[in-house]
Amino acid sequence: MLMKKNIQDVIISLALLILIFIFYLKLLTMTPLLPGIDGPYYLVQIEYLERHGRLKYSDPPLTFYLMYFFYMILKEPMLSIKVTVALFATLSAVVCYLILRVLTNSLEVAIIGTIIYSSLFYILRLMGDFMKNTVGLLWLNLGILLIILFMKRRIREKNFIAAYTLIVFITGITHVLDFWTLILYSDLITASWAFSKFNRKKAKILLAVIIVQAVWVTVFTLIPSLMGYDIFKVISFIRAFGKTSPPLHGLHGPPRRPEVNIRILTPTILALVGLASLPIFIKNKVNLSLMVSSSLMLLVLNVLPLPYSLIMRLNLMSSLPSVVIISLITARICKYSFIKVSTLLLIFLLLYRFGVIDHFIPRPSLPPGAYYELKSLIRALDTRGTIFIVPSVKLRYWVETLTENVLIKPVPLFKFKHVYLIIERHGHRPKFIKGYPIFIGRFFIVYKIK
Repeated sequence: MLMKKNIQDVIISLALLILIFIFYLKLLTMTPLLPGIDGPYYLVQIEYLERHGRLKYSDPPLTFYLMYFFYMILKEPMLSIKVTVALFATLSAVVCYLILRVLTNSLEVAIIGTIIYSSLFYILRLMGDFMKNTVGLLWLNLGILLIILFMKRRIREKNFIAAYTLIVFITGITHVLDFWTLILYSDLITASWAFSKFNRKKAKILLAVIIVQAVWVTVFTLIPSLMGYDIFKVISFIRAFGKTSPPLHGLHGPPRRPEVNIRILTPTILALVGLASLPIFIKNKVNLSLMVSSSLMLLVLNVLPLPYSLIMRLNLMSSLPSVVIISLITARICKYSFIKVSTLLLIFLLLYRFGVIDHFIPRPSLPPGAYYELKSLIRALDTRGTIFIVPSVKLRYWVETLTENVLIKPVPLFKFKHVYLIIERHGHRPKFIKGYPIFIGRFFIVYKIK
């Protein structure tokens, strides 16, 4: 019976892998360019890695090496980046399926719960704008799966500690937000589990998890280059705590507050529902610990007193705890398969109705026509001794995909034979830079500085 269940899970996992991967890759390839403001940044990094054997910008390195691996196979850099993001987002969904399967022991809940996870706005937005973060979701979900498997007595203590130690490290060299989310979520799960029925063994595991985390935080602090110096971003987060965004100013009348965001409100409501449902999980300590930790995790990600921009960033990590709460409650209160399926489909439709499940289409920061105009410009002007000044960070990354001769740090301009300033057609030229326009196109203006 167990072998039949395992084979069934393998087949379903493969089917989910293929279908979700096709869905994600189709979304990412709807544009010929790379989506998001940072899309070209990834292209700059892997092309620089190809030419110089190292990254151009300090950053958690693993994502770029994974992208470079696919680049060596596919030989097309933009497609390689899209395939990497689509594949790792898909693998995180497969791990989500395994988490729900272990927790609920319900095939239908695990499948539909995974479909909900894969369709959430949070995942799609991450794929479009935060690619490293998206890759790190796989390690985050694997870390949570390891804890659940240990609590369910599916893996031994030594194997769990060794695997968890590796996962925390891999997460750290992928993305800082995934890293700290894994740490906090792990602590909430193990602490809830340990104190639900405290004993020496549970205390030992809780301590082991904390020690593993403390070791890697210390290592990344002492050797910050391993994480691309992102470990120190937590300082900015602490400084921002307690601060909120200033009121928005309308065209007329007094300042107004931001409108209620349904994508923040939904996980907040789920967290409250999860906390209210705790009594029905009192007999199952593992599921109780997941319900407590997932509810608290959603509150941390959505209602902390932080600037609105930071909350919107944390909010994108809401997918896994949201789906865990939905799936656990459905599996617990619905006895029959038909009712479980009907309930989850109704939840899916409600989430779709309110935009939490959304057909979000990742878009590039430049239209294709602008990129091709920029490409023609660079090819015409990029000669020996030429440097381009690009004040806009968004535009600079696109220029850097076409040439390395981009001024990033202030240096004496007399070193260069030709100096050009590139700004967007409706952009503002820096006042301190003198020059005359040599090109006025549909999207860009180029000034000759020297």
